[in-house]
Amino acid sequence: MNWENLNRYYEKIYKIAVDIWRDALRYIPDAKLSWYNLHNVKRNGKFEVEFMPFPEVELDFPEKHIDFGVSFMGEVWAEVTFDREYALEHIDFRNIAENREIEVYGAENYTEDFYCEGMDIDALKEKIKASKEEKIAVYFPPTEDGKDLIEYVIKKL
Repeated sequence: MNWENLNRYYEKIYKIAVDIWRDALRYIPDAKLSWYNLHNVKRNGKFEVEFMPFPEVELDFPEKHIDFGVSFMGEVWAEVTFDREYALEHIDFRNIAENREIEVYGAENYTEDFYCEGMDIDALKEKIKASKEEKIAVYFPPTEDGKDLIEYVIKKL
């Protein structure tokens, strides 16, 4: 890949990230747009490191931290992190899973799923209780409809 192609590619995902950031500013005036690399992503059932940087928009609410990111294909994903007790007491994981594809895992040991497609949603809270995780993450995989995902995550969780 030459410089022009790589630059055009990054311009595309940068513009998507700026749109997310502008939307986020309506909710949190200090939303932050940053670039991160070394994400561990699950590909074909196993974790691999993404060495290339991708943009993320970060929002901090009193009860949750949200990261919206732009994937390699220009799709938007979200990760919402809650304190363990808040997640156990206030988050209706069943309702979320009925409306969206999600994965739930500990923020520290993210390789061990509490819930993902094909797992029993009713066992999720017991798995969280049995873990030592202090923070619980809910991941929404990449989607082409980023605006809908942003609104859902910010308003419904």
